[in-house]
Amino acid sequence: MLGNVHDGPDHGARDTGEDESAMGDSEMTTTPAKNGAQINPAAPSDARQDFGPDGGASQSPVIWRIVLTVLGGALGYVTFLVGVVFEDFALLPQAQWALGSALVGGVSMALVLGGPLPLRRAALFAVLAAAVAAVLGGLYGGRFAAQDSFQTSGFGALILAACLLIFAPFVMAGAPRGGMSENGGARWRDYARLFDLSWEMVVRAAAAVLFTGLFWVLLMVAGGLLETVGIRLGRLLRAYDWLGFVLSGLAFGLAMAVVHEMRSYITPYLFVRFARMMLPLVLMVTGLYVVAFPFSTAEQSTFGLSPVLSVLVMGAIAMTVISAAVDRDDAEATQSRFLRMATRIQAVILPALAVIALYAIWLRVAQYGWTPSRVMVALTCALAAGYAASYAGAVLLGFHSNWAAWLRRVNLYMALVAAAMLSLSLTPLLNAQAISARSQSARIVAAYSDATPQTPQTPQGALYDLKTGYGKAGRRALAGLEQYAEVQELAGLQEDIARARSAKSRRAFVNGQFGEPTTAGALTELFQAMPIYPEAQGRPDHTGTNVPLGTLNHWLRSCRARFEDGPACAMLMLDAQAYAGRQFVVLLIRRPAQVITLEINEEGTVMQNGATLRATSAGETGVKIADLIAAARDGDLRLDTPSGPSVFMGGLEINPRLSRGLRPRLFE
Repeated sequence: MLGNVHDGPDHGARDTGEDESAMGDSEMTTTPAKNGAQINPAAPSDARQDFGPDGGASQSPVIWRIVLTVLGGALGYVTFLVGVVFEDFALLPQAQWALGSALVGGVSMALVLGGPLPLRRAALFAVLAAAVAAVLGGLYGGRFAAQDSFQTSGFGALILAACLLIFAPFVMAGAPRGGMSENGGARWRDYARLFDLSWEMVVRAAAAVLFTGLFWVLLMVAGGLLETVGIRLGRLLRAYDWLGFVLSGLAFGLAMAVVHEMRSYITPYLFVRFARMMLPLVLMVTGLYVVAFPFSTAEQSTFGLSPVLSVLVMGAIAMTVISAAVDRDDAEATQSRFLRMATRIQAVILPALAVIALYAIWLRVAQYGWTPSRVMVALTCALAAGYAASYAGAVLLGFHSNWAAWLRRVNLYMALVAAAMLSLSLTPLLNAQAISARSQSARIVAAYSDATPQTPQTPQGALYDLKTGYGKAGRRALAGLEQYAEVQELAGLQEDIARARSAKSRRAFVNGQFGEPTTAGALTELFQAMPIYPEAQGRPDHTGTNVPLGTLNHWLRSCRARFEDGPACAMLMLDAQAYAGRQFVVLLIRRPAQVITLEINEEGTVMQNGATLRATSAGETGVKIADLIAAARDGDLRLDTPSGPSVFMGGLEINPRLSRGLRPRLFE
């Protein structure tokens, strides 16, 4: 009965990887295989018998530990150089990216390949990887100038790392002995070999990261202990910035070596089985999502992910469990009918997830235009769509044949397609910064050229992003906008460009902080930006305020939005005689919906006052700010004193003198 739920061949670690030739013949036993053949459990599996330190017998495990530990320390130090020291060098960004990519890429590949490959071959391929990384990094760095920060150009590092990691299993599979695999194909595209090596990389890296974290926990505990006897380890780490990077690298490299030595005991097979067990749950979640999506209105997940990223992450998980189910070959694949059927259904559902992701990014781009991050997300969505269509096609076209073999073939060639597309995104042929600069420039021109001023859908920080976020292409686009505004005599655009150039940060520009901001200046600008009711009232005089500058700028930003049916905000001046000489100002803001009362004392200081808001219409559950502004504009308000001087307008009672009361829901 248990055999009915068995989902794979029953064996231990799929690969020992160790040279067990020292065992005597008398110790070697045979066990019956599933098909009746005799197998030798003492012999390493064909997939990995020529990998590891035993691939070059001259290197002992001790030597490999030393080599990989030194490589890890070198990786930590070059990471420190590239991330910290290079910023102080007077080098062109193109040279910085080329040199940094070569150093980090070469050392990283040497660390990954060291162990699975003999030392000389690992060094050779690390040098080749460094050369390729230098070319791609140099091409990418040409998009930026000296004043651009790493945050502006950091996407390139992630893309380059992804390319190298994709190519690493192909290098390890094809490098040993070269030539042909057992089935007559080229070794670099032997899927069983690639599958094992890819999962080994994941397990090896995860274990190394865990060991590095434990190392730092021990170091912190040791530092606290040693400080009690006057030895200040923490001071040493703070005195030398590079030391923390090097120590992390040393721990990581040592762990990589030890995990590879222990590959007979730490195998990826357990994790493949875990992933396979998650297949029914993943199928249920993706199925429910696809069915419920047409009826949903949520714009963000509980974990803060956008809809596009949520779908992409779930799609990646689905592809992982599908790959785990079909495994390295038919002998290792799941034998459970239930899981095989679930695998095929999941593969057919994947295109629906890809369509949803493409639709979501299309909506975002249509509303807000292209940015470098959206270009990369769109590229990821295109890759996901390619994977999904290939998975579904493999299952549907090969339904009555070996569909699992077709899925393995899809994984092989789509990995190469992904590496090619990611590499292309680092070249001038797919320049995300240039695409984004053209998109945002077109949207800005359309917004300022229309008879209607810019709408809330136009990102208010787009002009600042052109200055700092899109490299050379962004600054060229900003200069072009300046010329366009001068020729077309667009005073508003010229003023906003000047403000963007003078703003010290994007947040300062969006919040209206230009030059050296002051609360008095921000309050004056806020009062001038708001329409005032009754119109006969003059704008209030003030000498200062205790309202925080950030709050004032937030209100000012809200007032700069535009709506087709009326202003975004309004100011209501209350009769000072009704409040015994005290002057109150009511601010009505539509987005986000707010009713704010300010009190101006005898010295002219403006203070925020917590007013009582009450809904006066029977059964009314909310009040629209737009209705309040319309009522104020039309003079549809009255003063009464049921609970002190109150203003009644638009179904709302506002009492500035009381700070507690029922607050109805406010809507835009």
